[in-house]
Amino acid sequence: MAELVCDFEQVRAAGKALTRASSDYKTAVQSFPTNIESDLATWTGSSKDSFMVSVESQANTSMEVCEQVRLVGEFITKAADSIENMEEELASQSI
Repeated sequence: MAELVCDFEQVRAAGKALTRASSDYKTAVQSFPTNIESDLATWTGSSKDSFMVSVESQANTSMEVCEQVRLVGEFITKAADSIENMEEELASQSI
């Protein structure tokens, strides 16, 4: 039988790091459109409007990526917990 060798704390730490990174990235993405718009204060008309539509679209896509990264981080953390619990249960059984 193969032996599972895993440092569950390291795996959980990686999952939590992804979750934190997602949160930090989300904060930056949320402020991006406002920052760009204030930088373009001298722009007017359809050029500015068209550019801002593109910026908003990119920000929305980035927010979706943030959510996916957060979910991956949560999955990794929960998977480590589940595998560790299963390993402990199996180790406690006498076969």
